[in-house]
Parts: sequence; structure tokens; C-alpha cells
Amino acid sequence: MNKRMVLDTVMLFVFLLLLDLRWVHVPGHETLAILFTILVIIHTIWNRSWYAALSRGRWNRQRKLMTAIDGVLILLFLTIMVSGLSFSQFVLPFGMRQPLWVHRLHRVAGFIMIFVMGLHLGIHWQFLWPRMKRAIFGKSSRVPSWVWKGAALLIAAFGVYSSFLYNLGSRILLVPASQLQRPPVTLGFFLLAHLSIIGLYTAIGYYAMKWAAKRR
Repeated sequence: MNKRMVLDTVMLFVFLLLLDLRWVHVPGHETLAILFTILVIIHTIWNRSWYAALSRGRWNRQRKLMTAIDGVLILLFLTIMVSGLSFSQFVLPFGMRQPLWVHRLHRVAGFIMIFVMGLHLGIHWQFLWPRMKRAIFGKSSRVPSWVWKGAALLIAAFGVYSSFLYNLGSRILLVPASQLQRPPVTLGFFLLAHLSIIGLYTAIGYYAMKWAAKRR
């Protein structure tokens, strides 16, 4: 479990660094993209039992919701990877000139992936959270449940604020950058804000799974 937590944590932060070229510029962006792809492949190998189990068992609402979200996440990753490779300039210089819509597809899919990655964490949260608490705090964690719920509420509220601050809806709709406000440019705040957005959608995914469980 510890090695999986390390892998997933590194994968998450690499993905966040890929979202804004101001921090890494194009060569760094492409290098991190290759690293992210390798991490995703390792993650897939370690979770290959999920694919093997698709043809078995009963398909209730929870399983349908989980498979749909995971399927969309896989599709987004493939879209980002293929489109990015097609106009790579440094790491894999294919020298292909792609139309504008390919660049836009690459960008929009990346922003949508923020939300779907949060949903992905949320639908698996009931399995992840107990193991995370044991790994971080040990077996004798005595933090009251209301503290965790309060922290989750604060993260979700900050995620709503950050979504508007960074104009994620407008970016997905391809509103010109000249018409958008300029959010803070410090790397620490950028990472914190986007982690809160993922946390917001983690909460949405978690409660969506609870809703699906009640409506079997």
C-alpha cells in the first residue's frame, strides 16, 4: 500500500505541474508528460486485476458508476497522450504540424481531467481513506470524525473558490485568455488551489457512490 500511495502522490503532483507551462515551459512539460505516462502505466499494471474483473460479477449502480468514471479517465488520458505526442517539439520531435483543434483538444482534455481525477479518487475513497490514515497516523488514530468532515468541507469550499479563480469553466469553453482574470502565479498557491479542486470532486464522487449504494 505504501508504494502505491507514493506512486499515486507523485503522479498527482506531476499532473498538476503539467497544467501550466509557466512553471516548466515546453521542454519541461514534455519531459514531465513522459514521466506521467510511465507512472500511469505502472499504476495500470499494479491495478490490472480491475480489468480482469470487468467480465465477472454483478453490475449494480455502484459498479456502473465506477466503471463509467474510470473509463472516461482512461479516455481522457489517451486523448491527451496521443494529441500531445502528435505535436511534440523536444522530447519526441516528430515535426508534425497539427491543426488548431488538436492543440485545443489536448488542452481542454487536460482541464477536464482535473475534475474526473477527483471523481476517480472519490469513488474509491472508502477503500483509500482507511489505508491512508493507517499509513500516515498508524493504527491508533484518535482524531474525531467531525474534524475530518470539517476539513473536507473547508477543502471543498476552497475548491469552489479556486475553480472560479482559475477560470476552469471558461478555459474548458476556450474563452480567450485576454478576457480572463490573471490568477496568482506562485507555484505553492497554484498547487494548493488545484489540489482543493480535486478534493472538491473527490467529495462529489464519494457521495455519488453512497447515493448509488442506496438506490440498488
